Amino acid sequence: YEEINSSLIGHLDPGGGFTADVVAHGTTAYLGTWGRPGLCPNTGVRAIEVADAANPESIGSFAGGDFPGTRAETLWIGPVTTEAFAGDLAVVALRLCDNDERGRLRSHFRGLAFYDLTNVEDPVLLSTWNSGDRTQGSNSVSVVQRADGILLVATTIRQSLLHTDGALGDVRFIDATNPASPVELADWDNRSDGRPVYGEYEEEELHAHSVTLSSDGLSAWVSHWDAGTILLDLEDPTNPAFAGAVGFLPDGEGNRHSSVIDEERALLIVNEEDFYPSDDDGHAVGWGTQHIYDVSDPTEPIEIAEFATARSTDEGELGFDGIYTIHDTILDGTVAISSWYSDGVRIVDLSDPAQPIEIGSFVPPRSRDPVNYWVAPNGATAF
Repeated sequence: YEEINSSLIGHLDPGGGFTADVVAHGTTAYLGTWGRPGLCPNTGVRAIEVADAANPESIGSFAGGDFPGTRAETLWIGPVTTEAFAGDLAVVALRLCDNDERGRLRSHFRGLAFYDLTNVEDPVLLSTWNSGDRTQGSNSVSVVQRADGILLVATTIRQSLLHTDGALGDVRFIDATNPASPVELADWDNRSDGRPVYGEYEEEELHAHSVTLSSDGLSAWVSHWDAGTILLDLEDPTNPAFAGAVGFLPDGEGNRHSSVIDEERALLIVNEEDFYPSDDDGHAVGWGTQHIYDVSDPTEPIEIAEFATARSTDEGELGFDGIYTIHDTILDGTVAISSWYSDGVRIVDLSDPAQPIEIGSFVPPRSRDPVNYWVAPNGATAF
């Protein structure tokens, strides 16, 4: 494996197939589960004690067996204090592993699960919120406690607008002030409520993939895939309003997967996830790019920089022996830490956001996917 300005200090194999999102809270790391048709490990969220980081220890799991046929891909965990609840809360996004039409007609639950994690080793299921019949379930989740006391939850239900024949948009907003009784406040979708989209796009490529709430819960950035990254005004969370957008190019791919906000410096960091690195069938060359915007005026974002690894862009040594696209990013001060599939974890200094500089990385050893789902463009199966 490759280490640049990073050191491997501990390792734990959680088992159970594919892993997904990881969230740290206190001295515990929580690891989500990915799944697909025909292979749904359904191991839920695994809790791993990392107080001694050199010797991580599994201490339990939740949201697995309670919800068969699902993957607990994305999660939010943090302290919450409302009139109805005080303690550590987990909000788990549950999405069907088999999300084709036949799978979506099954009776498996899909949506959000709310857990009391005050005692990490004894999670208590407080409630669930169902994303709706025929939907595939929640793909992302963002949670903020607003000054007006509302514990606001935002989630995306990919292709909800299509799967419900236009009845429910892909973006949902939920009042979880009492997490034992969450209430849906509104749904929103660019295709029904936002700006027009021009160009030759397939409607399924205009779905909402993820949503990120501002720290005050008064706005949100929605990664609406080929429709760009869209700003919503949530002053009234029962009536989300289109406030601006960036990144929609009539001749471009879009692929807006996720974003993070540096509110102190008014920066928006957007990730494009692209699994088609060649220019066949109208796809752009490369595995996607990270875009950095100045959002001093959030209704008029200004792009100030791009960042990509050498293997993910045709400006470097474009890689075909693995999958070199970006996924998600977290911010630690002025440092952006991104998961980059075969390029591992990349650590980028944004002290000068107009000049991103990679200062570290960690790439795990090459290995084969034991169920042969992931295959590189050149046919490689170990990367």
